[in-house]
Amino acid sequence: MMKRIGVLLLIASLFACKTAIDDEDTESEKETEIVEEKNETDQLTTTNGAVVINGTSYALSADEYFTALDGDFSGTVTNGTLSASESFYFRAPVDNGNYKVVIDTNATSVISECITEDVTYYFVNSAGTEIEKTYSPQKFDNGQAYIGVTKEITSGEAFEVAVCDGVLDLEFVYKSAAITISGISIEKESYSAREKPYLLAIGDSTLALGDNTIKASSTYCSWGASISNGYVSLPSSLGGFVNCGQSGGDAVTIYTDARIEKLLLNCRPGDYVSVNIGINNNKSYEIGGQSVAKSGSLAAMGAILEKYLIDAVKERGGIPFITTITAQGLDKSTETAESNSGVYNYAETTITTAYSNSYATSSLFGSDYDMYKNTGNAYYAGVAYSVGDKIPATTWINSRHTNPYNIALFDIANYYECPIVDLGVYGEKYLNEHLSSAEDFATVRDEYYTDKHHYQKPWGNILATYMLECVDSMCSGTYSYPYSDYEPKYVK
Repeated sequence: MMKRIGVLLLIASLFACKTAIDDEDTESEKETEIVEEKNETDQLTTTNGAVVINGTSYALSADEYFTALDGDFSGTVTNGTLSASESFYFRAPVDNGNYKVVIDTNATSVISECITEDVTYYFVNSAGTEIEKTYSPQKFDNGQAYIGVTKEITSGEAFEVAVCDGVLDLEFVYKSAAITISGISIEKESYSAREKPYLLAIGDSTLALGDNTIKASSTYCSWGASISNGYVSLPSSLGGFVNCGQSGGDAVTIYTDARIEKLLLNCRPGDYVSVNIGINNNKSYEIGGQSVAKSGSLAAMGAILEKYLIDAVKERGGIPFITTITAQGLDKSTETAESNSGVYNYAETTITTAYSNSYATSSLFGSDYDMYKNTGNAYYAGVAYSVGDKIPATTWINSRHTNPYNIALFDIANYYECPIVDLGVYGEKYLNEHLSSAEDFATVRDEYYTDKHHYQKPWGNILATYMLECVDSMCSGTYSYPYSDYEPKYVK
């Protein structure tokens, strides 16, 4: 059915931003430029009755480029115009990369880069064993994909698409009137490295909340907001910062809401990319007019994170690294230190029994997901304690370090042999070194965190400063993972 074809996509939603901040922060704002670039290319136009791919014209044919969601495609081409009274795909095999697309059509929206085929991905567990897995994406009863990027389009106007799987695909959803297409043009975009690399970041609310370019807040301040808003300054090795975070996003919704696409459209050779998605899971969303009650992000996490993010960043010349889950915090509503044993060890605690980690086999990757077996030790915040050992009083505990999502990030980093910036362990160590008395409990509760998941400006600034120090050392080639005594181990 599909013979030759070439290239597609472009939906840029990129904004440049340099945000004014409080007077006390003006000095660091001067040095921090937060930019989202828009690629400038020649105007792309269509040719009636043709599919034009990278300057080569092919006849618009229902047999060459178009398929039904399920069964045989009933659309026909008359006088150079395709007409179809059903939902269908346009699919053009092309090299991976970013594409500009223009369509003459009466359709007002499309769903691009649908994940409809099995995806193979890999990870390396804590024993150093490489495991291969396959993700089989779900579809609606009519064959429509669960996962894709919905975008509004205007006939004759260009939009962008980030192709990651060798096929530029567009799903057209039939509503009531026949869908018509009289011409499609696709052109691959090319980019050169910037004068200085940028830091691009993707993640959830711990990256996005309070960022004035995403969702301003007077209460919340993620580490990404601290950079975007100019509260901390970029090192001289970096030229800019692009925040692609999404509050509450899981691996699937970050994909379907075009946060990954935004990152890929902004990525240039030599840029550093912080990867931290998949922590939230099972979010509901809507695609193509149909509702998905749960996204199944746990199953999709490995496939999306690898094939559609890390591999795609590397194909564009970017340098990906894993960022771990930030340390769990204290809820403002919690009045006493004694009631926060999961985060704060108020009194000295003696280990009386061996602790068998409940995530030794996880539904995340199935039975092959081997974190570490029970060795007669108890693990708190990744540190091994033997029976009889004592955990000191007024000790902060990052219980999220052994969270299955966090361990999955380690396993993926082990497979790619890419750096890890461990904000979770850093945060725990910082709290224990700087805020290690019972009196400091109120400081962390009232000034650092807003709740157990989110934090305020002082803590956002501390984490952002550490992040930028790590990336600066990556730029100079001196970065190494500093927490080799912790479990799970970065085995590569």
